[in-house]
Amino acid sequence: MKRLDGKALLVAGGGADGPPNKGESLAIGNGRAIAILCAREGARVVVTDRSLASARETAAAIVAGAGRRMRWKPT
Repeated sequence: MKRLDGKALLVAGGGADGPPNKGESLAIGNGRAIAILCAREGARVVVTDRSLASARETAAAIVAGAGRRMRWKPT
């Protein structure tokens, strides 16, 4: 059992601006790091950001790391 199983998390600012560091494929900021780490610990994570593309990148990184993807329809 992971530490955050059964928990839900809303991360505001879960995207990341700027280029990735050398040797990395994805830029990592504080919000993105929190979202990814909490998902790895079992939390269901909702990511928001002023940039929808950045939020989607974070969600894709979570899913790629064996996270679950929930269906969402933008309004």
